Amino acid sequence: ILINAVLSFVLCESFSLGLGGLGLSYSVAILGAGILMMVFASVKMKGFFDFKYLINFVKIFVSGAASTAVMAFVNKWFLVNPYIDDLFQTVFCAAVSAIFGIAVYFVLLIVLRENNIKDLVKKICVKR
Repeated sequence: ILINAVLSFVLCESFSLGLGGLGLSYSVAILGAGILMMVFASVKMKGFFDFKYLINFVKIFVSGAASTAVMAFVNKWFLVNPYIDDLFQTVFCAAVSAIFGIAVYFVLLIVLRENNIKDLVKKICVKR
């Protein structure tokens, strides 16, 4: 909460980012909270971080980065400005970007054979 409050003030006032600064500060604060929780979990649970965990983390990170790049490309392709264009165009662009990003994310997780996604695919295939 303290990180969020400080970053909100600094990013909104000092860097004049406006509402974008609020979103960025919240994201950084949540990331910080996640890192703290992982540190405390690794202290309490021995063997929490191992090589297998690191490999899965890298697979998820690469998939997320590729998904972000695809969404940014699709968003730029539409040439939609959410501050000028109407709401329908903005929502349509966001929905199409999200669909492509989600598809790339899950396809890459399957191709990279990430453990959790393999289990999910197995469960879906067994229920069919």
